[in-house]
Amino acid sequence: MQNVWSFLHRELRDAPGRANYTLRLTLSCAVLIVLFMTLQIPFLAVALIVVFYVSQPNVLMIKLVSVVFFLTVSVALGCVLLIIKWTYDYPLIRLVASVALFFGAIYLMRVLGKLGLAFFVVALVVIYAQTFPSMTSQSEILVRLLLWLWVVINLAIVVTLLVNAGFQQAFPGYQFKARMVFLLRQVAVLLARPDAGSPPTFKEIAEQFAQLQSLYQQATRSSPEIADSPQAWQSLMAATLHCYHLAALLQPEASPSAVCSLPPRSRRWRRIWTSARFRQPCRRPARGIRRTA
Repeated sequence: MQNVWSFLHRELRDAPGRANYTLRLTLSCAVLIVLFMTLQIPFLAVALIVVFYVSQPNVLMIKLVSVVFFLTVSVALGCVLLIIKWTYDYPLIRLVASVALFFGAIYLMRVLGKLGLAFFVVALVVIYAQTFPSMTSQSEILVRLLLWLWVVINLAIVVTLLVNAGFQQAFPGYQFKARMVFLLRQVAVLLARPDAGSPPTFKEIAEQFAQLQSLYQQATRSSPEIADSPQAWQSLMAATLHCYHLAALLQPEASPSAVCSLPPRSRRWRRIWTSARFRQPCRRPARGIRRTA
C-alpha cells in the first residue's frame, strides 16, 4: 500500500506547466463542443480525439504536428476514397485494403516517435470511413461524409492551435525560462534545508538536462530574445544545470553522537572529517593498561 501511495504521489505531484497544459486542453475541447453544437457539425467525437493527439507541450511542436496531420489525413482520405471507388461492390476486397492501410499507419506510429501520432489519426480515419458505405448506398452522400470528416479533423487542428497560441505559457521561450527558474528554486531549497526532502537522483538530473536542452533548441527558433544572444542563454543554462548537479551531491550534516555510534573502522575513516567539523572528537573506549616488567 505504501508503494502505491508513493507512486500516486510521484505521478500526481505538481509539475511545471501541468496546470496550464490541462487548462489549454480543456478550453480547446470546450470551444469545439460549443462550435459543433451551434453549427450542427457531425463527428464531434472524432474532433475531440484529434484534440488530444494534436495537443503538445508548446506551440512550436503543435505547428509541426499540425502540418504533419494535415498532410497525412489528406492523403489517407484520398486513398480511402479511391479504395471505396474501386471496391464499392466488393466488400471483402475493400476490407482487406483498409486493413493493410491501417497496419501501415500503426507501424509508422510506433516507428516515428512523436510524429507517429499523426498516423494514429490516419488509422482512425481509415477504420471509421469503412462504416460509411454501410450507412448509405448513394455515392454522393458517401463523398460528402468523407469531406465532412476531412473538415472536422482540420477544424479541430486549427482550434487547438489558436487556443494554445493565446497562452504565453505555451511558447518555448517562456517554458525555457520557467524551467530554469524552477531548477534554481529547487537548488535554493536544498541549500536552505538539506533535510527537507530527498535530493534528486542522477536519473532525474539527466531528465532535467534533456528537457532543458530540448527547450533551448526550440526557444532559439521561436523566441527572438533568445535567438539574438544564444551564447549568453546557453551559459546561463549550463550554470543552472551545474548548480542543480552540485546541490544534488549535498548530504545532510551528521551529528557528533551519530558519528560516535559508528563502528571503530568507520570512525577511523572519518577521523579527519570529525576533527575538522567538531571540536569534541569521538573518544575510543579505554583499553587495559599493559603491565611491564
